[in-house]
Amino acid sequence: MKYYDNHTDSWTTKGDWLTIEQVGSTEIVTKATPTYKNSYQVTFNKFDGGATRKAMLLIHNGGSEVECDTILVRHVVTYPGTDFEPEAVAKREDGSDIIVAPMNIGATKVMEEKDIKLISSKETDEIYQDYFEKVGYYFQWGRKTGVKYTGQSTKITQETVSTSDENKEEYQNTYILGSDPESYSWSSDNDPYLWNAGTEENPIKGKNDPCPPGWRIVTKKEFERIKEQVVSDNRGDGFGISTSIKDTKIKLPAAGLMLAYSESQSMIQYQGKLYWFTSLSKDENRATSVTIGESKSIGDISKSFGIPVRCIQEQIPSL
Repeated sequence: MKYYDNHTDSWTTKGDWLTIEQVGSTEIVTKATPTYKNSYQVTFNKFDGGATRKAMLLIHNGGSEVECDTILVRHVVTYPGTDFEPEAVAKREDGSDIIVAPMNIGATKVMEEKDIKLISSKETDEIYQDYFEKVGYYFQWGRKTGVKYTGQSTKITQETVSTSDENKEEYQNTYILGSDPESYSWSSDNDPYLWNAGTEENPIKGKNDPCPPGWRIVTKKEFERIKEQVVSDNRGDGFGISTSIKDTKIKLPAAGLMLAYSESQSMIQYQGKLYWFTSLSKDENRATSVTIGESKSIGDISKSFGIPVRCIQEQIPSL
């Protein structure tokens, strides 16, 4: 038996997530030429995280030392709620893999380059639904719940909301405008640990982290590693940039950011650029974010802006 090592792109005998046991004894099958029949039981160890892994079972042909049949085994991990696989895209300073979800929170389909188009505030319900399935929810920094963009029909509230009230039903799928979208947070108490209860070096999933169990928001340090792998392609059609992560199937919709200036006006701006919040707050009104367009930069923007969220897998012990 051999295991595939993703780090070296090679096969090795080192591994322990499969066990093989012979069931019963060898049977002699009588035909024109005598043959032997063996039965085996293959057991997979519990698999709580990581990326999809592979192995191959080598079955020797009779007494031959060189001839064997090969059975390829693929133990697949899918992102919660989808049939798509996460992938390891970069490494942390300690050598552990940074494993990225295949799509944004709420999305169920991968956005291909041909699907990317400008979305106005006056589209049909069918267009908004298709856009949502590929882009997902827009999250204001620190919120547990996201907003599905539906143009002029997007629900907006002017008031500032406490973090304890943010998850109430009345604020579900609602953009919380707050006092001023350019300068202030949607939150009245400005808890800086909503998405990360730890530190940049030792992140702990915060109480409002919207990622599914086993996943969390990326830190600034982790994104510094990821962004070096991001490939930006200027489409040259006036729209802007399409983005992906090299040597993977990961696509990153350049969905811009969502903002509102009043309870009757919401819009998506800077489509063609990829915005990505990191887990720690910069100050009470602004959060650290990453912008990828024709260049890659890390800065800060208002917490009241809405940005799609792409989760990473929480670190697990090495196999």
